[in-house]
Amino acid sequence: MENIKVLIADDESSIRLLLKDLLVSQGYRTIEAKDGKETIELAEKHNPQIVLLDLQMPKFSGIEVLKYFKENLSDIVVIVVTAFGNIETAVEAMRLGAFDYIVKSEETDRILSVLKHAIEQKQLYDVNKMLMEQVDSEHQMVIGNTPEMKSIMDMCKKIAQQDVTVLIHGESGTGKQLIAWAIHKMSPRQNKPYVHVNCATISETLIESDLFGHEKGAFTGAIKQKKGRFEIADGGTIFLDEIGELSLGTQAKLLEAIEYKSFQRLGGLEHIKSDIRIIAATNRNLENEVDTGKFRNDLYFRLNAFKIVLPPLRQRKEDIPILVDFFIKKHCAKTKKNINKISDKSMDILFKYNWPGNIRELENAIERAIVLAPGNEITPDLLDQIAKKILDDNPDAPEEMELSKALTKFKRNHINKILKLVGNNQTKAAELMKIQRTYLNKLMRELNMR
Repeated sequence: MENIKVLIADDESSIRLLLKDLLVSQGYRTIEAKDGKETIELAEKHNPQIVLLDLQMPKFSGIEVLKYFKENLSDIVVIVVTAFGNIETAVEAMRLGAFDYIVKSEETDRILSVLKHAIEQKQLYDVNKMLMEQVDSEHQMVIGNTPEMKSIMDMCKKIAQQDVTVLIHGESGTGKQLIAWAIHKMSPRQNKPYVHVNCATISETLIESDLFGHEKGAFTGAIKQKKGRFEIADGGTIFLDEIGELSLGTQAKLLEAIEYKSFQRLGGLEHIKSDIRIIAATNRNLENEVDTGKFRNDLYFRLNAFKIVLPPLRQRKEDIPILVDFFIKKHCAKTKKNINKISDKSMDILFKYNWPGNIRELENAIERAIVLAPGNEITPDLLDQIAKKILDDNPDAPEEMELSKALTKFKRNHINKILKLVGNNQTKAAELMKIQRTYLNKLMRELNMR
């Protein structure tokens, strides 16, 4: 408990000393305040995780301090400390946001138990806060600036409020996992389990046990009962990624679980109820898979209540700048590097490439560039692998795509070749090019040539 700071706020020094000795003996770090004003000042200065707050204090009462915390320091978990005769006031404090209360005359076991539960609550709050911040940043990454992506996220917000099955279709790396996570976090199930299953990575022999669990002795090696993902996800959301990889046999069992909202563990007889929301994703064309008999028609229509189609990055290149900015900040934070810009030529390279690996491939390219960057800018040489792929994919493609830039480059190269041919004699060069020498001189200035 050495990292847990507890602020003890009480105007009675004997109570402060009693609580301090108890908490220090359990490994807590303590801070003491003798009145309401000092409690607020020390809380703002030291940012404790827990405050043991006496309700009867001078300068500011415990209730006034609690109200201040609620408005300004809402991360702090407050446990009210009260005398036996003030239980009603303690209950009122809990209505204002206090986690629990303890009576000054209570046994130490009760005090430590309440404190332990408060710490668990604080840790859970911190994790949830971190996850929500992560979702916010991932939303930024997914949305981009294109009207199509904004329309998709608007649809996700509406779908999230309705308990319907969702099918997300898109190429590998387009952000299907992020869309599924966003729908869950925007839904009424956001505080319930979110279980991610990658159907492509689980072998055919284990997939049924993984999804629905098994009983002891159901097969060789089943030495004890095991809960499946559907049981673990009860009340929340299960995300079935790459669902097109499931065999027809597993598809039949999945359809039954969806239709009846119950299932049996492998080797079991009991029907287990599970209230879950199903989000599935695939990079396959499931309609074609249905036509060829590789995917069940009835399961497809069950999953396809709402379909979200994520466009590949090559169809929304306008989003590349905002994605690049996001990835630069993300990976600079991880690597402790200070890269604050990307050159125009580097951005040109990113726009020329068609990104078969989509957003995931773009992130990998930016991460590599940041690791290798010697300065504070991403330069073209740091994207040499992407530039090489562009040439490999388009061996006949011109180096410069924009007409004006291509013409400028051609003029500069052509003039340099003629000047080299005539020993840098501008008069002879102008004659060969059938232009006036004064015009050649003007043209060279415009092209920033010496």
